[in-house]
Amino acid sequence: MALITLNLLKLRAQARSKSGVGVNDFSNALLDDQLNIGYVALATMLANLGEDYFEEQNVKFNLIANSGLYSLPQDFMAFKQLRLAYSGTPLSPSAYVIAKSYDPSEVHDISIDEESVPVSNPIVDLTGQYYRIKPKPRTAVTNGGRLDYIALPSALAATGDIPIVPIRYHDKIAVYGAKEMALRYEKWNKHARLDTEWNGVMTDLENKIADRDMNRSLMFRGPMEGGSATRVREL
Repeated sequence: MALITLNLLKLRAQARSKSGVGVNDFSNALLDDQLNIGYVALATMLANLGEDYFEEQNVKFNLIANSGLYSLPQDFMAFKQLRLAYSGTPLSPSAYVIAKSYDPSEVHDISIDEESVPVSNPIVDLTGQYYRIKPKPRTAVTNGGRLDYIALPSALAATGDIPIVPIRYHDKIAVYGAKEMALRYEKWNKHARLDTEWNGVMTDLENKIADRDMNRSLMFRGPMEGGSATRVREL
C-alpha cells in the first residue's frame, strides 16, 4: 500500500474518522493543538535518532565572564554540537574548539574531571532548558560560543501545511489527535486502541535510540586527555 502525504486538512479528516468525533463536538482549533502536540513528540524522537530528517540550525552567543550556565534556544529540539572560543575575537571556524559532552555520573575524580578542565578541551552538560560549560570563561568573549542544534518544527497551521517527518509517520500524528478526542468524549474502546497504536510507535523509536546508544562508543573522556577519545558519549 502506497504511503500518502498528509497535510493538515487530511490529518484532521483522518483523526476525526479514527475517533468518531465530529467538528461540532471538537473544533478544528482544538484538534490542531492536539495534532501539533503529537507532531512535536514524534519529531523529537526522530531528531534524537540522529537521522538527517531535519535541517540543522546554529546560533552564536557571547561568553560571559565567570559564567558557565547558558539557556538553550526556545526552539531547541535536539543537540548537535557546541563550539567555544575562550579568547580574542573568533572570526573563523578554526578559532573554536569543540566541547565534548559530559555526564556527571561518569566522574571519577572531581578535581580532574570537573575543576581542572582546560580551555583546549572544554566539556558541556545539557540539563533541562540549560547547558553548562566547563571551564567557565575568565573574560567575556563576543560570539565566543556557537551552538549547532535541531529546531522544533513550525506548527501546522494552514490547511496545506505538511509535517516534515518521514511520510510513513504522517498518519501517526492523526492517531495522536484521534486518541485525545476519543479520551475527551469517553470513547474508551477507541481510545484504548488508538493509545496502544501511538505508544507502540513511540516505544519502537525509544528502542531504536537505545540500540543506537548501545552499539556506539561512548563519547566521554577525561578533560585532561588529549588526542582522540577512546570512549565517546554523544548528547
